[in-house]
Amino acid sequence: MWLPLGQEVRSTFSRGPYTYTVASPEPSDAGETEQFVLRRGEKELLRTGLDGLSASVAVVWNEETTAFAVTWSRGGSIGDFVTKVFALRNDQVTELPGPAKTFKEFQKRHHCPVRGENQQAFAWDRATGGLVMVYSVYPTGDCGLQGGYTEGYLIDPHTGSDLRRFTRQQLAAYMKHHPQD
Repeated sequence: MWLPLGQEVRSTFSRGPYTYTVASPEPSDAGETEQFVLRRGEKELLRTGLDGLSASVAVVWNEETTAFAVTWSRGGSIGDFVTKVFALRNDQVTELPGPAKTFKEFQKRHHCPVRGENQQAFAWDRATGGLVMVYSVYPTGDCGLQGGYTEGYLIDPHTGSDLRRFTRQQLAAYMKHHPQD
């Protein structure tokens, strides 16, 4: 799913028995944010805010269609990416700790005080069932030497534990051999 900045036409996407879209708040909901909506048939399973959505939304599903991650940008095409991770079981959706723990570790070592950092879900690893996350510092000059710094993490989405870390080069090799669906 990709929603370019300013796009007024909304699309509905599907994965297995599920459909999902980004919905605008009702005009009466002043101050509300765009929402990610997941359905199975006519039944709405999830409606969650995409706080500050400004440029795009990406959704990656695990192979079994029992978990997914939603990443969106609050800062245009180059930054302030945020990710929420969810599990599905018997039409019940649960938000998982996902990347919070490892993202905080990354931020302790790599930080841009002016702009902050990015977290993006790349894909689910078929061998481990973990989620591959990409963390980076804004690639701009005002972030100094940290600008553009990138690492990958294979995480357990249920606990947020770090299963493996990737340098930028290792991450590029992983992405080449494990393309997104």
